[in-house]
Amino acid sequence: MASSTGVLFSGESERKRTLLGKLGGKDILNEAVDVFYERLLQDDDMNQFFRGTDMQILKWHQLNLMSVAFTKVPDNFDLASMILRQHRRFFEMGMTEFHFDIFVGHFKAAFQTLNVEAELVDEASTVIRSLRPAFVQGAMQEKERRNAKTKRRILSLVALVGVAVLLLHRSNRRRL
Repeated sequence: MASSTGVLFSGESERKRTLLGKLGGKDILNEAVDVFYERLLQDDDMNQFFRGTDMQILKWHQLNLMSVAFTKVPDNFDLASMILRQHRRFFEMGMTEFHFDIFVGHFKAAFQTLNVEAELVDEASTVIRSLRPAFVQGAMQEKERRNAKTKRRILSLVALVGVAVLLLHRSNRRRL
C-alpha cells in the first residue's frame, strides 16, 4: 500500500480533476466515512463485523482506500487482492456479496445525507461496486475452505469409526 501514498496526498490541482475532487475533496470524504460507519454500526446485518474493532483505525483505512479509489489507482495497486488479503477475517465471519450490497447502500446514503449531487454519488458507487467480485471471490474461497475443513473432519471421523469397528470385531472374535 506504500506505493499509493503519493496518490493519496498528491497536489490539489490533480485532485480537482478526479472524482475525489468533484465530490468535495478529503473533507467531504472524511464526513462521509463517519456517516457511513454510523450507519453500518446501526445495521443489525452489518454491525457484527465491527465488534471489537478500533473504529478510528478502520475509518482511517477506509478513508485511504476511498481516496485511492476516487483518484487514480496506481497500475501496480490491486485493490481486489488487497481486499482478499486484508479482509479475510470478515469472510471468516460470514461476509458475502449480500453484505457488500448493504455496504454500498450505506455508502450511497452517507453521501446523499451530505447533499452530494446524485450523479456524483452514482459515479462513486460505480467505483465501489466494481469491487463486488472481490467479495464474491472472498466469500467463495471461505466457503471452499470450510467445506475442505468439514471434509477432513468427516474423513477423520470415518477413519476413527473404521478403527473402532475393527477393534470391536477383533474383540468379538477373541470371545468366540
